[in-house]
Amino acid sequence: MIDMRKPPQETLSFFLLHYRQTHFLNSLLTEAKNFDPNLVSFELHDDGSPAEFQKHIAAILDLYPGMKTVLHPSNHGTVALLEKCLAASQSDYTYFGASDDAGCPASIQRALWSRDLKNPLIVSDFYVIYMERRSSVYVEAILPPQWMTGKAVLPQELKKTLREGRDGAYIATHASLAPTKALLSAGGFPQKMKWHTDWFSVHVAALRTGIQYVPVPLACWRQSAAGYSHSSRSGAKRQRDVLREILSTLTKPEYSDVREIILSPNMTPLLDDIACQTLLAILSRPRYWRFLRRGHLRNALHEAAAPWISENRLGGKLLKWLDRHHRIKSLRFVRQKFIDLFLLLGGAQVGRNVRFGNKVTICGPRGLRIGDNVTFGDGVSIRASHPLAIGSGTQIGNNVRLESVNFSKKTEVRFLRKKSICIGENVLIGSNSIIGPGANIPSFTQVPPNSHVENVESSPLFFLDDTDQIRVNHEVLRERYGLDPQGIPIMHAKQREAL
Repeated sequence: MIDMRKPPQETLSFFLLHYRQTHFLNSLLTEAKNFDPNLVSFELHDDGSPAEFQKHIAAILDLYPGMKTVLHPSNHGTVALLEKCLAASQSDYTYFGASDDAGCPASIQRALWSRDLKNPLIVSDFYVIYMERRSSVYVEAILPPQWMTGKAVLPQELKKTLREGRDGAYIATHASLAPTKALLSAGGFPQKMKWHTDWFSVHVAALRTGIQYVPVPLACWRQSAAGYSHSSRSGAKRQRDVLREILSTLTKPEYSDVREIILSPNMTPLLDDIACQTLLAILSRPRYWRFLRRGHLRNALHEAAAPWISENRLGGKLLKWLDRHHRIKSLRFVRQKFIDLFLLLGGAQVGRNVRFGNKVTICGPRGLRIGDNVTFGDGVSIRASHPLAIGSGTQIGNNVRLESVNFSKKTEVRFLRKKSICIGENVLIGSNSIIGPGANIPSFTQVPPNSHVENVESSPLFFLDDTDQIRVNHEVLRERYGLDPQGIPIMHAKQREAL
């Protein structure tokens, strides 16, 4: 048993950069009081803010007299400042983020306390808060199941899985604590890589040091249409320029040990929602052609074809027309082959003898995995933007909703959940049931009609309060993860009696 109250030898630094909107900084520092000062240090770096911003910053920092603050005289840019901070870091681990990020102190301290390998990268699930829609999004880490046991995964195992696996692995940089030395050996944060620089460095560090997954989300980040991270999808030419910089860097000898894995078709996000631009970047220079794999072509095809089966696109409209004429036997055959074709082009993996009922709707087929001899009833709705696996021999009734992505029913907070669904073999799901995010139905199980099966929290761990600040929901932290704000497990009544 790990003594959660015993301070670890490792230390962590937070680098908070570019905090023009000081209410975000204020909300994070409100949570900072829950950090162990012997474990975590905060360094606030201002990159050339005007005097009026510095007045607000000074007022906030008066509440935290022991916090290190560096005011840089001129605006060098976020990435340049981040690289400078990293080079001067004296901590074993580093968390880096913009001013609108928020960390969960209990999660971070628990992650460091439970570490069982020297200097692994620590990764977790994460949250996103969208400015425009005021919605929190809980996102499950996209990692192979064998990596999510809590045990450290060694670099050799990590590389082997990525070479052999059909599904990718996405390590969210906003939900990771990276070994500082590993980040430095990865080249720090090259400025020319722009919005991909943190992704690149973290993945190189993971391949060299190993990773350890923790089930408690470490962090939240706030996404804006005008934000820096949104630039990754702001234009095809800009995207290809950045991708070519990554390709050029990987041709250097010092990256020979990670080159093939970073460019593998099994690695995301390079090959997820920017697969077409990745392919075009590889084809743009003859010296990059050696990196081309069949998987790059496949991923680009899936990215282009996946949206076309949705209801308002050509594939969805054609499917509705075929549904209206389902009594014509020859059209039923055409309809089945049409669905099979679009699922194949959209990235779904479908077994043999899979039958879809009338009026089926499918959104996000890229995460769908269906075994052999599976039968769907009429009116089934499938949302598989996040992984959704259905075992062989399963029978699904009429009007069933299978949703690995959905919204909570709470009216006061717009909370979107994304979590994998796994349905075993020979499962019988009754009509009018909802199988939601996180559902794990064992093989040979019968789900009664009108059931609702899911496994996600009803409230977010991170949320926006009335002042538009990001907060940690300590009730969720306590009830779902069993942690107090300091990261120490809460002893239940029976445990106290036993003591």
